[in-house]
Amino acid sequence: MLLTSYFHHQKGILVSLLLLYLSALTPPTTFLVGAEPNPHYCETENGNGTVCKTQVKITCRATVDGTELDCLNPDEQNTVPWLEIDAINCQTIPIKVEFKMCNMNENDRIQIIPETTRFMFMGEELIVDDKKQWIEPLSCRTKFIDRTVDTCRTPKQRPMSVLLNARMIRDETDPTNQGDNGHCFCYTYKKTTFKVNGTPNPIEPPVDPCVTKNYIITEIANPNPNAGKYIEIYNPECAGKVIQDPIEVIRYPYGSSNHVVVTNLQGLQIPSDGFLILCKNKQQTDNVYGQGTCNVEADIFPSSSSNTGKDSYAVYDFYGRIRIDLYGSKNADNNRNVQNISNGRAERKTEYLDPSSYWMPEIWNIIPGEGTGQISLSDLDPRTWTNFDPIQEPIDIIITEIIDTDDANGVPQRYVELYVTDLTLHGTKITSPYKLVIYPGSYTVPRFDTAFDLQGITIPSDGFIVVCNLRASTLLPGKCDFVHDVFYGPTNSDGNDQIAIILGGENYYDNMDVFGDIGTDGFGTDHDFEDARVVRKLGYITPNQGVWDPNQWIIYRNSNNGITDADPSQWNNNDGDDVDCEFIITEIADPVTTPYGRFVEIYTPFCGGKRFPINTFLVHWDPNDDVDAPSDPIDLSKMTIPLDGFFVICATSDEDVNNIYVSGTCDYFPSSYNNAANNKGNEAVGIIVGLPTSSFDILDIYGVIGVDGFGTNQDFGDGRAVRKRNTDDGDNGGPSSVWNPNHWIVVPGADGNGSATVDDCDPGEWKDEVEPITPIVDDLVLLISEMATPYDNSANNFIELYSPNKRNAVIESVSLFPSFF
Repeated sequence: MLLTSYFHHQKGILVSLLLLYLSALTPPTTFLVGAEPNPHYCETENGNGTVCKTQVKITCRATVDGTELDCLNPDEQNTVPWLEIDAINCQTIPIKVEFKMCNMNENDRIQIIPETTRFMFMGEELIVDDKKQWIEPLSCRTKFIDRTVDTCRTPKQRPMSVLLNARMIRDETDPTNQGDNGHCFCYTYKKTTFKVNGTPNPIEPPVDPCVTKNYIITEIANPNPNAGKYIEIYNPECAGKVIQDPIEVIRYPYGSSNHVVVTNLQGLQIPSDGFLILCKNKQQTDNVYGQGTCNVEADIFPSSSSNTGKDSYAVYDFYGRIRIDLYGSKNADNNRNVQNISNGRAERKTEYLDPSSYWMPEIWNIIPGEGTGQISLSDLDPRTWTNFDPIQEPIDIIITEIIDTDDANGVPQRYVELYVTDLTLHGTKITSPYKLVIYPGSYTVPRFDTAFDLQGITIPSDGFIVVCNLRASTLLPGKCDFVHDVFYGPTNSDGNDQIAIILGGENYYDNMDVFGDIGTDGFGTDHDFEDARVVRKLGYITPNQGVWDPNQWIIYRNSNNGITDADPSQWNNNDGDDVDCEFIITEIADPVTTPYGRFVEIYTPFCGGKRFPINTFLVHWDPNDDVDAPSDPIDLSKMTIPLDGFFVICATSDEDVNNIYVSGTCDYFPSSYNNAANNKGNEAVGIIVGLPTSSFDILDIYGVIGVDGFGTNQDFGDGRAVRKRNTDDGDNGGPSSVWNPNHWIVVPGADGNGSATVDDCDPGEWKDEVEPITPIVDDLVLLISEMATPYDNSANNFIELYSPNKRNAVIESVSLFPSFF
């Protein structure tokens, strides 16, 4: 049994708390009821003598076998004449509870404060639609509810409470009443009790009241429909405890300087997980998220505010007049865009455990905020606090092309091309607050008023996002995904600005990718793109985090690969050396001694030190699957090829392989067990470019797609397959989209003879076992790639020669005739 009385007046607060709990045992066989409680009076005397007399009362009646009995212990007794009810057979017992608030003053009226007057039953706050604003002298207001109790359920105390918060309005016609109006506060807290077999219940240690005020708002969810809306408050120090202070949740409506009380939490027992969930309709919210999700019904998103999503909320200490924690701005004049959760939500970042009485947007993840994203019910997680990443880890969006040229009439035709490098995200929505912005001239901060908002858009299936000005959209029909024709915007730069992708909003953001040196006016610099076309070099697919590197870009003028060669939604330009990067499979191994020695060796004769082009994959074809669909693609796009041109993909972890081959032999270890390198010798393996799940081209292949290679001329089980350097048909080891067995040395092959051990394999080398490598002097291509005569030191003059086709070859003789030194 718990009796709590509060006496509140203008001079201070007197709290009298008496805790006495009666426990229960299991399994129940007897339902215990007690006598009707005495009414509880609250008399708070005003400083000038005015008496505010109020009374609150709870009555609980149980109907057993047609007989109505009381089901509450009396307030002022520690022992009661128990009435035992035989419940050997499980019974569902109806109970009726009466909550009563009375004004015992003879002349003065009581004005109810509805926001903080409440009825609670077993942790459920009851909505009292007919709660009147006034209680006349010597009158009462009553609320009845009907519930049931199952006698075979685990016995436990079932709390009920009634709280009256009111103001006494004195009768000015009474000449004997000279005092001021008083404040009335009356509260009582009851518990039903179960008993087993007539044995007296032992006294339990009381549940501690919550004495800390470290309440923090951890989530505010405002999705569509209303059933999904809630406010989540967290106080782990008070898990399982009763809130004894008048803690309120208040709302600052958008456009108003006043606040309104959403609900008063006083008297609530915080669940064992430390969370309190406020919702608009408990039954509807529990139907969406599960029974027991919602603890308090309250008008958290009133229809009168048109649900702008820009209201602010706070946890407030009513007595201390202290704002404990705050979400959003209290300033009525603030546009509040950064805190906007219309059809969205805000979740506190988990590292911010302390309450904040000031608005700190940087400690929140907010959707849509200043963007356009939305949240669905499946994105929400009441009673759980984990940082949500609105779509994924920060995604790699890069700038791949910028156009700033004029049409025949001198009208600028401009666009910015972006690319999302993760193929799994193509066709999905960006819900993080990414923006395409401009840093004008020498500005060190971007312009947010002209930004193009990427949040909420769906990434096209090819991964390219092309944002055009109006003129470019006219000249490039069907090529522009979005039109953003704003003066001083990222699609209307005259070439001296910096164009960037940022993540965040005006108050806090990170530079994710940028063209140009932020803070430096571009005219006459290495990032001046006036009347030009900017193309990112193919190898650089990682966002530069705002760090400018001119070596990653090519700037073309109109006379050199300008607008006439613009290719929106394509990325075909390499790094400008006019050398195509051929990629060939030179060796595949399945050594007989151990499966840990399996690998695929790829070689490029011209592009050592560069990255694989975008959308390049190593794949294999399972003979039992659809022949058109390769399996387990390994994305090579983010990988850099060693300077020697060899890239070795091993089947298993580095720990396994380093015990077999020299440490550092393998350049990549796939995370999946099923991969092209983990080949038993019977599957086709290929290098493709494109999308493995839809459209792609085969650059090079070993084996026949759809054929089980065991026992055929492509069988390298317990052996290996090595590409020939030179063949009779003059192929000379070039890539091929159709497999030609005459270009390969395969052990054991169709005859099944022989095998290869780990010692026979040579990953990172290409040794032709049929025709040993000899000095090559024929068909040599030797280019002058650079000449230099530094003005400050003639000793540093040099000529650089480059051979695109004869790496590591021995030159027997060559003549160079200097003509300018």
